[in-house]
Amino acid sequence: MSSIVGVVVDEQGAPIASAHVRVQATDFATRTNAAGDFRLSFLPSAESRAVAAWKEGYYDGGERIEASRSAYRIALRPLPLVDHPGRAWTSARGSGQEACGRCHPALLAEWERSAHSTSAVNPLFLASYTGVDPSGAPTGAPSYRVDFPQAAGTCATCHVPGLALDAPFAARPDQASDIATEGVFCEFCHKVKAATVDETGGKPGVLSLAIVRAEPGRDVFFGPLDDVIGRRDSYLPLYRQSTFCAPCHQGSFWNVRAYSEFDEWSKSSFAKRNVECQDCHMRAEAGPARRMAIAEEGGVVRDGSTLSSHALRGTADAEFLRASIALRTEVTVFDGGVTVRASVQNVGAGHDFPTGSPMRNLLLVVEARDAGATPLELLSGDRLPEWAGRGSQPGDWAGLPGRGFAKILSDLVEYPADRAQGRSFDRFVPAPYWRPAKIASDTRIAAGATDASEYRFRLAAVGAWPVTVIARLIYRRTFRSWGHLDRIKGGDLELVRTQDHVDSPSSRPGRTL
Repeated sequence: MSSIVGVVVDEQGAPIASAHVRVQATDFATRTNAAGDFRLSFLPSAESRAVAAWKEGYYDGGERIEASRSAYRIALRPLPLVDHPGRAWTSARGSGQEACGRCHPALLAEWERSAHSTSAVNPLFLASYTGVDPSGAPTGAPSYRVDFPQAAGTCATCHVPGLALDAPFAARPDQASDIATEGVFCEFCHKVKAATVDETGGKPGVLSLAIVRAEPGRDVFFGPLDDVIGRRDSYLPLYRQSTFCAPCHQGSFWNVRAYSEFDEWSKSSFAKRNVECQDCHMRAEAGPARRMAIAEEGGVVRDGSTLSSHALRGTADAEFLRASIALRTEVTVFDGGVTVRASVQNVGAGHDFPTGSPMRNLLLVVEARDAGATPLELLSGDRLPEWAGRGSQPGDWAGLPGRGFAKILSDLVEYPADRAQGRSFDRFVPAPYWRPAKIASDTRIAAGATDASEYRFRLAAVGAWPVTVIARLIYRRTFRSWGHLDRIKGGDLELVRTQDHVDSPSSRPGRTL
């Protein structure tokens, strides 16, 4: 065991009390006393080459550990306190010396797989905003700019924050260019100094974030590590807290909460157990120790399990979705038919399932067929709602046995087309969330909760056995009743399927998953 002593001071040499002191990339840490002094014991290793210090309001600082030296003096520089609007952003993907990917290639590769990297150019988002698909053809589905052609809206405050920061009510996502098209990019996130949980939900994204862009000649990057020794880095505990995520994941339109992920989490057992958003969505990727930055720029080898993944797993990750939801079915026989009991449980999400955009919905589709593959008659049980799609196309399941899980909005009042006011509100059911609306129903499944339903089917003939029962959970990014807008992002995603077989009235059902 080795020991070092030292003192942490400011630029004027005054001692800094309660500063964090850590042997870099290890768990050996302490705090300074009232005189700024510290004593630290540690087991020497290849990683313990420096001692780092940090205090709120200062950049990180540190000194290299040398065998011939046991006393250290670490001076901390104060952070810039004022944001400088208009300062140019640094590209994540660029090829210049300052581009984020030059020093952080592994993090860039993770971020490229995230929804953050495409938030400004997501084709489904842009189609919902502009009313045209990627080919330029009208979608026929609801869209913000068709409803409000004279307004930019606040969509960019979350989807295109680099564009919206200095003009939040005038930024149009479809007019983003250059670095703004990188969506929620590295430098934007790492310049967040504070985040406010707006209980009204009326200040989304940049309206609830405090950003610090330093004056020319200085820079600052905030992050979740208190031992990064660099000229521009400062630790901020906020980066491991759900509050950091709240501004873009809690929003209202016309005083109706449309996005409610943070609220849902705060009421869940996850919040009570201090399981933050980052613990699931930025969970460290399996693998050996790695560097956050290249060695030439001071990156040290760290335990991979202690680092956050910038892939930000979410709805684009099918396996991540499947791990959050479970489906169980039980089939019993009665005289002349079968009863199917289905339970859908939110087993892994720290918020409702589905969550996020109110367009997202989950369908439980239950079907029972006889030996000739003829659907059995439903005697009792729920049927899928109209928004599941009425028609003869594949996936038009309205009226079939099953249940729908979604936050359903309805127009607050009827809005006729008013061309003189530049408004044309075509009727859609459910209503789009950017219009004046009310929550008609919310059947989503809360964290840890289970939805149970029962279906009784009758066979048309005694000789129609065996019976096959198939239950599926289908995830959709938009409502089928809005047309085929969901096809822009690949259409239906089957998350879970169960299959039960009943050979005869006296047999025990068999199951295939």
